Amino acid sequence: MIEFEILEKIKQYNRIIIHRHIRPDGDCIGSQSGLKLAIKLNYPEKEVYAVGDIIPEYCTPYGILDNVEDDMYKDALVIVVDTATDSRICDQRYKTGAYIIKIDHHDDSSEYGNINYVLPEIPACAAIITKLLNMWNFEINDKIASSLFFGIITDTGGFKYSGVTAETFEFVAWLLNKGVNVSSVYRKVLQTRTKSNFE
Repeated sequence: MIEFEILEKIKQYNRIIIHRHIRPDGDCIGSQSGLKLAIKLNYPEKEVYAVGDIIPEYCTPYGILDNVEDDMYKDALVIVVDTATDSRICDQRYKTGAYIIKIDHHDDSSEYGNINYVLPEIPACAAIITKLLNMWNFEINDKIASSLFFGIITDTGGFKYSGVTAETFEFVAWLLNKGVNVSSVYRKVLQTRTKSNFE
């Protein structure tokens, strides 16, 4: 199964660099941060980095921005999240990684990775990351769960956009059982967005 091929690559590489798209949104930030923290929690001996450009104000509670030198890519696994086409990947150094995995949910995606894991039937990349962590039996904490929950609710417009299914709520239920404080996420983050974003 492709999901476990991805896991084997994560196990194989000691350095993992996670990229996102330009002008990041909540799903992009939540997916990247949640995946980084989850890999680090389950494989504390690994180097795991998140790279990208400026983090929007409403994403700052969950955003991570690490400094990565050029030569660090040589022997690294690169994972690109929530990015349909290679032209939208923030930081084109991703091409210099030893192996590239794409994880995405856009139906207009192009293939630019050695593994391209695209599930357009799932309405948020953070939900795909949640699915993977669950399949892999990863341990996650409330910080990881909150990052992924944040990604899901922002890309589904608070669950009102098309594409939301019963499975979406199953993913959310799993995260809630890991300690997400729903009111805290809305209070700390979503109040900084315009009201129209969720109406």
